[in-house]
Amino acid sequence: MAHDRRDVLRGLSGIPLASVAGCLGGDSPDDTGEPQTPTPSPTGTSTETEPTPTSVPPETDSWPTFHFDTGNSGTARTTGPSDPEIAWEFDTEAATWATSPVIADGTAYVGSDKLYAVSTEDGSKKWDFWPGESVLTTPVVANRTVYFGSANEHLYALDTAGGGERWRADLGDTVSATPTVADGTVYTGGDQLYALSTEDGSELWHAPIDNQSSAPAVVDGLVYVADRDGNVYALSAEDGDEQWQFELEDWIRRSPTVVGETVYVGRERLYALSAADGIEQWYFETEGSVTPPYAVVGRTIFATDSEGFVYALSTEDGSELWRERLGYTSNLPPVVVEDTVYVVSRYEAMYGLSAEDGSEKWSIEVEEYLTPPAVFDGSVYVGSREAVLYALADEDR
Repeated sequence: MAHDRRDVLRGLSGIPLASVAGCLGGDSPDDTGEPQTPTPSPTGTSTETEPTPTSVPPETDSWPTFHFDTGNSGTARTTGPSDPEIAWEFDTEAATWATSPVIADGTAYVGSDKLYAVSTEDGSKKWDFWPGESVLTTPVVANRTVYFGSANEHLYALDTAGGGERWRADLGDTVSATPTVADGTVYTGGDQLYALSTEDGSELWHAPIDNQSSAPAVVDGLVYVADRDGNVYALSAEDGDEQWQFELEDWIRRSPTVVGETVYVGRERLYALSAADGIEQWYFETEGSVTPPYAVVGRTIFATDSEGFVYALSTEDGSELWRERLGYTSNLPPVVVEDTVYVVSRYEAMYGLSAEDGSEKWSIEVEEYLTPPAVFDGSVYVGSREAVLYALADEDR
């Protein structure tokens, strides 16, 4: 069912202004003119369960990891530009399309053949580190350390101050899963999921899950991963014991989003699962493949699909609030800051859409194969296959 605008507003009490805009929307028709509705789980829980707890983006002084946080929520209480232009460009010497930039302490970190630390002020290089083979993961910054995986089968931990190596861990396989750092542990992998000590890189446990290209979500003592066979797992963060498993009908290439009590994941459909036990709450049929992660703000989830649609859905039951078609977006995950949804079309441009109704606020042509963005302190940072890291900002910034 589609939400009446007043119903959506009633769910916003107590949410900061930066979150409110991401929760508004109206009925949106499909090609036949009828509003789209989600499909409930076999037990009918999509309309009978208690309302989903409202998520509020955390305050932040950085964008330290892929999709912002350990739950891959894709949103933060920071600021973005209102009508951006290219503020600066940095030559990464090789393509950055396999990784996204992250931001911490006035520095943008991005990987290509090397890991680069770049000043967010003017795009000048602070330092670089060459692991011997390509950087395959988005870096993550925690406690003055930057972590990343390489094609040389090692996970690295470097000092953010100058790029000095703190330690490296040989995992015996290409490290393609973007690391997630939580509670003194870094979770990553390729053909297996590893939990390593952030102190020295020693192995704490591993699980035989092929989670290649999937950044684990770590929330409330559980690690959530998806594999290429279409399975979603919840494991104990302490020892890797499996808590539950959910099987989708198709393979999953990217990271689950976990916010509150719900796991969002999908491929041909967008699913909402109980974070506690993996029970399906609802699913929503999209026009194309809709791989995660997604962006969740308040009681709204934002997603893109392979047919170029951007969706805003209710987290309570999956009903459609709005949709907008931009063109070919290649399933790159959206992020939401304040009242703007940031969407990258890999071959064309970056768009800023209204979180309220999906209308276009601005777009900027870059005409290169782009990465998912990081948004922080009035700027958007995005890498490209053409070996360029871009900073986009308003002219007066």
